[in-house]
Amino acid sequence: MKTIAKITTLLIATLLSLNIFAANIIMEDEVYINDIPFNTNDVASEAVYNHAINKEFNLMEEDYIDDIPFNTYSIAQKRLCEIAICKEFNLEEESSVNDIPFNTCEIAKSVICSQALNKEFSLPEEKYIDDIPFDTFAVSNSAKNNNDLTTN
Repeated sequence: MKTIAKITTLLIATLLSLNIFAANIIMEDEVYINDIPFNTNDVASEAVYNHAINKEFNLMEEDYIDDIPFNTYSIAQKRLCEIAICKEFNLEEESSVNDIPFNTCEIAKSVICSQALNKEFSLPEEKYIDDIPFDTFAVSNSAKNNNDLTTN
């Protein structure tokens, strides 16, 4: 028991001497270093937000009262229109780039031509006219004999 009392006394004496020694030390002020970005507002906002998320709200059920007609869509539409009117748009002036040749007359001709080709015309039946005599057999025989037959 004596040993425990001596050790306790020695420990208390050591702590008191360290406390007295520490009281005499004067620390110099450190230079402010902004090495850790810290925004108190962000930290507080996040703490309030996290607290609000984790908290349960028990609200009493209210009766529905339709005394004020309210159309959210029309109000939002009007507000967006007001914002757009007040906003000033500054767009750069673009120079004309003629990298795609475009001829309206040629395109119109092409469209009219394709429409005409796709349209079915009903033409009246023509009478057969035999005003040019033509004998295929005689023409082919004369070509064989003269070696004038050319193939395409």
